Amino acid sequence: MKRSFNQIDLISDDDQDRHVAAIVAAQLQVCLRVYSDLASYAIDPSAESWVICKLKLRDGTGADLMRKLRASSIDVPVTFLRENEPVSEMLEVMKFGFREVLQKPIRVTDLETILSQRFDDIEVKCELAKATLHAHQKLACLDKKENEVLEAAADGLPNKIAALRLGVSLRTLERRRYLLMKKLGVESGEELVVLAVRKQYASWFDPEFAVPACTISETTCRLKMA
Repeated sequence: MKRSFNQIDLISDDDQDRHVAAIVAAQLQVCLRVYSDLASYAIDPSAESWVICKLKLRDGTGADLMRKLRASSIDVPVTFLRENEPVSEMLEVMKFGFREVLQKPIRVTDLETILSQRFDDIEVKCELAKATLHAHQKLACLDKKENEVLEAAADGLPNKIAALRLGVSLRTLERRRYLLMKKLGVESGEELVVLAVRKQYASWFDPEFAVPACTISETTCRLKMA
């Protein structure tokens, strides 16, 4: 099975949880670190961990774990195990961003399903990120007038309205648009809009996409598990 972490951090005092985590760790060939409570959990910034934690521990809650991770500026995938805790406890951890919550008792297949879904999401994001990088590099060579036409396309403006906004005739706007599409190698207005939107929202994938394209390489397309 694919993976993008090298260890599992289990925070639980439940023997069944430990048994399931041990099986998953063995299947994935990663290390397993087990902690009974939050106080003993040692955050390792250098490790690429997947954290599995009981929603309610003897010395805290899942929300306390998220605060601990945030205080250390650590962003790792977290899966919570819920038993009889109230829904409010689950909502508290979700305030920190979406994290999976599994109803106990858990099975090996439960964790495998979560991993499979996560990796599918990563592959989709990776393809989008690569496309965004490619678009950013293609658009970096445009001059001011070309960028104005591109921005009008991204805003979905009809040619007549775009021409009025840019203070040019409809004929001039259409010619600039035609030359822009030819320069970018796109064959339709829809393709032009896609490129424009990817440029506008490139930072959604990685803040480094906001810097000049000449400083970007394929390595920028790295993705962390959300």
